Amino acid sequence: MSEGGGAQLTRLEARLRTASEALLGALQARPTYRRCARALPGKVVVRPPSYAEHVRLRTSRGMSQTARGGELSDGPEPPATCQTERVLVAVRGRRVVGWALVKRVEPGIGAYSGWWIWKLHVRLPYRGRGIAEILVEEACTLVSSEGGDSLNLFVARSNDAAMALYRKLGFTVFETPEITKMLAQVKERYGYDRCALQRLTRPDPVRRHAAATPLS
Repeated sequence: MSEGGGAQLTRLEARLRTASEALLGALQARPTYRRCARALPGKVVVRPPSYAEHVRLRTSRGMSQTARGGELSDGPEPPATCQTERVLVAVRGRRVVGWALVKRVEPGIGAYSGWWIWKLHVRLPYRGRGIAEILVEEACTLVSSEGGDSLNLFVARSNDAAMALYRKLGFTVFETPEITKMLAQVKERYGYDRCALQRLTRPDPVRRHAAATPLS
């Protein structure tokens, strides 16, 4: 096959993959699909990754690409020397079907500090089964066990599915002057309209009641 023919085939494959992903995503958004998917056999276990799993997640098709295909995009990266990093993987059988990258940023570094879900991703065929919810809950448990009292994340305001998920899990919008300024700069420079959400890592009736109101 000629070089031009190979390039055309690659573009066609990319278009077909994008179309199939969009079709599957639309199907997974339907309540009937989600109910059936959650009833499928096979237990999902969330745990720290093995060394081999951690290495695979660091490849080009792992954590570095979650902003493209996952539920949560990257936030502005703090200096590596000022953060603690924890990784959780969701495993079904022997296959890693999702993962969460959780970071603690030291106070006084940039516009934010504390514990953050930096990346959250569920593989496309396994979405709609409640795996993201399990990962978030386990992340809260992890942060609480390490002395953190809240867990934060950034999310696109236009991502209705993610906003609904986080509201269901008890997250509410929070702002500080520093975060507001930083997100305004990100929107102006890159066009990303994001907000910051926060949830206490321990049950709190007041915050749970607040979570029942729509996120702005």
